[in-house]
Amino acid sequence: MGMWAVIICFDVLWCSITTFRGMSFAATWVFGLTLALVATVPYALCRRLWVQGVVMTVMAVLGEVNLMYCRTYLAPIPPQSYLLAGNLADFTASVTDSLRWSDISFAVIIAAALWFVKRGHTVADKRRELAVYGGSTAVAALSAALVTLPYGGLRAHIDSLTDSCYYTTTPPVIYGIPVYIAVAATAPDNLEPTDAEIAELNAIMTDKERLRPFVALPDSLPRRRSLAVILCESLESWVIGAEIGGVEITPRLNALLSEQLSFYAPRMVTQVASGRSIDAQLLLNAGLLPPLKSVFSMRRPDNTYRTLAHAIKELRGGRTYILTGDKPVTWNQQRICASFGIDTLISESCWDKDLLIGNPPKLSDASLVDQSLEKMRSGQVWPVGQAAYVQWVTYSGHNPFRLPDNLKDPKLAAAIPSAWPQRLKDYILMARYTDSAVGRLVDGVRSRPDADSTLILITGDHEGLGADRADYARLSGGLVSNIPVTPFLLVNSAVGGRFDGTMGQIDMYPTLLSLLGLEKYDWKGLGVNILATPPGMAVTSMTNSEYTDSVAPRNAQNLRQMRRASHLIITHDMLRR
Repeated sequence: MGMWAVIICFDVLWCSITTFRGMSFAATWVFGLTLALVATVPYALCRRLWVQGVVMTVMAVLGEVNLMYCRTYLAPIPPQSYLLAGNLADFTASVTDSLRWSDISFAVIIAAALWFVKRGHTVADKRRELAVYGGSTAVAALSAALVTLPYGGLRAHIDSLTDSCYYTTTPPVIYGIPVYIAVAATAPDNLEPTDAEIAELNAIMTDKERLRPFVALPDSLPRRRSLAVILCESLESWVIGAEIGGVEITPRLNALLSEQLSFYAPRMVTQVASGRSIDAQLLLNAGLLPPLKSVFSMRRPDNTYRTLAHAIKELRGGRTYILTGDKPVTWNQQRICASFGIDTLISESCWDKDLLIGNPPKLSDASLVDQSLEKMRSGQVWPVGQAAYVQWVTYSGHNPFRLPDNLKDPKLAAAIPSAWPQRLKDYILMARYTDSAVGRLVDGVRSRPDADSTLILITGDHEGLGADRADYARLSGGLVSNIPVTPFLLVNSAVGGRFDGTMGQIDMYPTLLSLLGLEKYDWKGLGVNILATPPGMAVTSMTNSEYTDSVAPRNAQNLRQMRRASHLIITHDMLRR
C-alpha cells in the first residue's frame, strides 16, 4: 500500500499542475496498482525492509524530479535528458525554485509505510503469502495489458495523447513515469521514412502550400543584408509597454516601439517543447517545430537543417555568429551550431567573468553586451561591411530571476505592490535589467557604419512563468498575460507598424526570410510571412493548446498538422533529400 500511495501522490501532485483528466482513465488505477506490485518484488523476495525503502525512495525521487521539471516546462523529462543530469549544476537555483511544500508528502508516506510494516506486520505462512502476491501481480499485469487494447495498445495510446490538444501531459499519470520513460526511450528511431510517412508529409505540405503559401514582400521594399538577433532568456511580451505606478518596466524597448521603422507583434505564442532555449533556435533559425517526445538537439544534432544562417552564407556570402555566456555542451549547442551553419560560436570560456548573475553565477546580460560590443569594435566579430547573421543569447532572465540588490531599479522596485509574490517581483525587476542591456546592444549595432543595412530582431526564447501564470495574472489585475507569449520586435524593418493578431514562433523564419530578401532560398519553413499573410492561429508544442483569432477550418487543421510534419522532417532527416 505504501508504494501505491507514493504513485498516487505523484498523480495528484502532477494533476494539480496540469489537468485531472488523467485520473479519469481506468488505466491510471490499473497501471498504478501493477506498478506498485512490481516495485514490491525486491521486498517479497528478500524480506529486507531497507531494500523496499530504497525502492520507494527511488520511485519518489523519480516522481519529484519530473514534478519540478513540469512546474517550469509543463512536460515530463525527455528520456535522453536524464543523461544530462550533470548540467543541473549550472541551474541549481532553478531547481530549488521548483520545490513545493506539498512535495514533502513523499517522505511522509514512505516513513509511515515503513514504520507500519516494521511495527506490526507478521507472516505465518510466507510461501502462501508469496503465492498470493505472485498471483495478484500476474492478474494486475494482465489487466494492465487488456486495458490498453481499446486504444490500440500502450504506445499508440501515449502517441495519441501526446498529439491531443489538452491531454499531452496525462501519460505519466495514466501509465506511471517508469512506463512512460520505457516507452519514450524505446520509440522507433529508424532514420529512413516509410512510404506511408513520405506520402503523409507530402499531403500535409501540399495543403500547406495551397492554404498558407509563402508570400514575398514587394520588390520595391528595401532589403537588409545582415540580421542581428537578440534572443532574451524568458522574456514575455506583457512587460513591454507596461507601467507599474507610473514607472515603465522596459523603457528602452518602449522607445523602440514608437520608431517609424519598428515593427512589433506582441502576441507571438511560444512553441518550444522540452528543449526550451535550443528549441527556440530551431523555430527561429530553421522554421521547424520541435519534434514529438524528444529534444532535437540530442536526438538529431547532425541532421541537414536549412536555416537563415545557411541562407545568408549561400546567397550573400556572409558569415554567421552566436554569442552566449553558456557552455557549448548545454543543449548540445556546439553540434547544433555546426548543423545550423554557424561559423563562430563564442561561449562561456571566451568571456571575462567580470560581472556574474545567478546561482551558480553566469555572465550577466550587461557584461555580455559590453564585451560583445568591444569584440565588434576590434573586428573579432562581424567586421564592418560584412553580411552576417549574428545571434546573442542572454542568460540573466533565467528562472528564478534573482537579481543582486545593487542592480535592481529602485523606482520600479518601490512601485511594485508588496503583496505580489516575490517570484513575480523578481521577474519584473529582471526584465528591467535585461531591457537596459538590450538597449545598449541596440545602440551599439546602430552605431556601426553599416547599420542601415542591418535588421535587428528582439525576442524571447520562451515564456518564463510556467505553472504560476494563472495566479500571477489574477493577482496582478491582468498585468501578467494569461497566455504564453513572447515579443517579436523588429528594428530598422522595411515594414513598420504593429500586428496584434496571433502568430507562433514558427512564423518568424519566413517573415525574416522575406525581409532579408532571401526568398530564393529553397526552404521556406512551416510558418507564414506575417507581413503578407496573418497566421490567425498558433498551437503550442508543450500542451498542444490552441490560440486563435479567426481561421478557416481547413487552415486550422493544417496548422495542427505542422508539428507532425516537423516531427517527420527531423526524425527522418528529410531536408537532406
